[in-house]
Amino acid sequence: MKKMTRMLFISDTHGSTPVFTKALGASAAYKAQVLVHGGDILGKYMIPFYKAADGYEAEILGVKELIRTPDEMKAAEAEVDRMGAYPLLTTREEWAELVADTDKMNPVFKTACEKRLKIWVEMAEQKLKPLGIKAFLNIGNDDYQSVGSMIEGYSCVVYPNNKVLMLDEDHELLSLGNTNMTPWKCEGDVEEDQLLAMLEALASKLQAPHRAVFNLHCPPVDTKLDVAPQLDSELRPVYLPGGDPRMLHVGCKAVRTLIERVQPLVGLHGHIHESKSIDKIGKTQVFNPGSEYTTGLLNSVLLNLSPDKVESFMFLSA
Repeated sequence: MKKMTRMLFISDTHGSTPVFTKALGASAAYKAQVLVHGGDILGKYMIPFYKAADGYEAEILGVKELIRTPDEMKAAEAEVDRMGAYPLLTTREEWAELVADTDKMNPVFKTACEKRLKIWVEMAEQKLKPLGIKAFLNIGNDDYQSVGSMIEGYSCVVYPNNKVLMLDEDHELLSLGNTNMTPWKCEGDVEEDQLLAMLEALASKLQAPHRAVFNLHCPPVDTKLDVAPQLDSELRPVYLPGGDPRMLHVGCKAVRTLIERVQPLVGLHGHIHESKSIDKIGKTQVFNPGSEYTTGLLNSVLLNLSPDKVESFMFLSA
């Protein structure tokens, strides 16, 4: 029987616990040996739960809710969690102060992100370790770049960012969560020339480049993996006369340059939620499973790797 490694790849979970939990379940159900997360693991925002005379008031998905009982609170927090947001029990006065002062808001938000990430990592350790499944959990450009330290020090959960690690006995995993510059100027955004230098430094460590798996958050430019709506100066979509959004290739030149030169076995990418697809650059197959995290839907791709070939793959949604 041919030697094979089965890998489940996900990306852009953005704080949605149901999505992450489904990934752990899918890894077990499909008998994967490896789970790889391609970055953007943290949520994007908090939802205030204001103290009221008879409970808490919150606005979730545009609906104002009055939360009176512990069961109602549990249900409301679960809904916020599903969306990838973080609930914050506060007062209207305290919330107004946070909104008005980013120096006050940032540590509160970061604490919420770190608390959930710690829960996720410990959940993965608990569920995957008995099954012998290794999980590589990376950050992306949208994440606090310092939170990777929280993933260090576990046995089956590994933090791979800016490293070349052994995925299995035959394949090296080259990982980087940074991307080219985006309109949002995220913490992990860097200029193309700097990104290429970072990638080349990593690639120089590869022992068998043709067998390598590239776990790069940003997809290569000019592929089926990097198509996103064009935005105007106020970050609003630009629409064509017929009403459809104008789409552009927004991927990374540096990533494409490296893949063209090195020709690894496979490229795993995320970042562009709308571009769930597969493409090919020379001999290298590249994948983006897409993301619909706000709905609690897990998008992933399951790959079977022999030492020198992607034997099969399957996109999954759950």
